Amino acid sequence: MKRKALSLLLASTMILATPVTAFAEEPDVSQEELANEEAEAVAEEVETDNRIIPNGISIGGTDVSGKTVTEAQDVVDSYFSDYEKAVFTLSANGQTFTATGADLCIGAKNKDVLEKAATYGSTGNVAERFKASKDLEEGRGKDFPLSLGADKNGVALYLNSASSQVNDEASDDYLTRENGQFVFHEGKAGVVVQIQESAAELVNYIENEWDGGDTTVELVTEVKEPRGSKEELAEIKDLLGSFSTDYSSSSKARKIMLPMV
Repeated sequence: MKRKALSLLLASTMILATPVTAFAEEPDVSQEELANEEAEAVAEEVETDNRIIPNGISIGGTDVSGKTVTEAQDVVDSYFSDYEKAVFTLSANGQTFTATGADLCIGAKNKDVLEKAATYGSTGNVAERFKASKDLEEGRGKDFPLSLGADKNGVALYLNSASSQVNDEASDDYLTRENGQFVFHEGKAGVVVQIQESAAELVNYIENEWDGGDTTVELVTEVKEPRGSKEELAEIKDLLGSFSTDYSSSSKARKIMLPMV
């Protein structure tokens, strides 16, 4: 009996001596918040390039020696900042709308300029690497010029949205039946901006002719003729006439819109 009581006492002592760990309740985090955090982390990793550009290197005439590639990107962006503010008056169909250089995706045509600056002296064959490194050691620096360009796909995307301001869509010829008779109504030609052709024209102008200031550019357009003609609709009229019903007693004239497909 004494042994049993002693065992119970020891067991109770062990239970009381066991440490109790308190766990703080985790705050609820939505899947969307987690996805945003992951996206931000990935974007930061992609956008940050800490490679150091060698001494003696300049981009567009600005010394970038010792800068990281990410820091040198600011130099490139600054070079084109004034171009991005320029106003383009785009003309079509006797009407105009405006776009900025930023809208037209103006930037460096030679997009690999930062990569070339960062790897100068460490890429190419042995002779090329030796010469580049020797030039830098002896104070013969290397400047990578910046070429003005515009992204054609970006320009086309902008025009696809903005050109509706100047487009004049065609309206088709059609027939109506009024007072028991078929009446021909003539449509109207329209003028529509050609997106890909206009984008190509703008890119070529920006890269080869533009002086960097506010300017006006004529977009490429195409005349869209109305579908249908008197002759074609006359055939339809004759066909319908052979099956026509007298609607003269109706309260309103019935109208049959027959655009050509």
